Amino acid sequence: MAIYAIGDIQGCFEPLQRLLAAMEFNPASDKLWLTGDMVNRGEDSLKVLRLAMSLGTSCVAVLGNHEIHMLAVYAGARHIRHKDTFQDILSAPDAGQIIDWLRRRPLLYAEGEYFLVHAGLMPQWSAQDALKHAAEAESVLRSHGWKEAMAGFFGDGPDHWDENLPGMERIRSIVNAMVRMRVITMHGKMDLSFTGPPAEAPPGYIPWSLHPGRMTKDKVVVCGHWAAQGAVIREDMIALDSGCGWKHGLTGARLDDRKMFFVMCQ
Repeated sequence: MAIYAIGDIQGCFEPLQRLLAAMEFNPASDKLWLTGDMVNRGEDSLKVLRLAMSLGTSCVAVLGNHEIHMLAVYAGARHIRHKDTFQDILSAPDAGQIIDWLRRRPLLYAEGEYFLVHAGLMPQWSAQDALKHAAEAESVLRSHGWKEAMAGFFGDGPDHWDENLPGMERIRSIVNAMVRMRVITMHGKMDLSFTGPPAEAPPGYIPWSLHPGRMTKDKVVVCGHWAAQGAVIREDMIALDSGCGWKHGLTGARLDDRKMFFVMCQ
């Protein structure tokens, strides 16, 4: 059995098919991990989700910021934007079932030495802390009152983690770290507006994964989210967003030997 991970697909179904073929992915024996942002920007978000759902337990998908946004639109907590391309999901006859499947996806998945998350983890979180905090936010998404709670998922503050944060401020801080964060200061302050390459980070900010005090260095974090960073493989990280939604490329990796796979998304 092999475990394959794929970066942000963003509704690009045809490149996904080509990448799976290049990987020789076999759902009967292999596992597929998706780093989130399966939807939006591309034209085939519904097809991407239907494929992921059809794979059953052979597919592990974590939520990204685009899934969180779409859930909020469905819940009536946010307005759809002119650039959003997931209308096919919202108008599908089984939209409710698809949404229910999505909101039961994890923010963080752990298996062996690996953590799968869309964006990142706060440096002061241990592995146990990260799983506990992810479960806090996941429980809100899976609750009966999830629609009413969705508005509280959005906002750039708090821009740091504090164990004493209350209520939805706490949930929002957790979600921002796991689905939006790219860079932080040495004191753990997030800049959620920055989307450029690491070399252009604002003064005092570094990639979250390079924080010297990061307590999850013993884990290999498989992630996406940061197209301007591109695909990166280090001992403690496999970052796979190569900008498919921007017509660049779709990247995957086989975890056991770190072999990389890449297809163009034009």
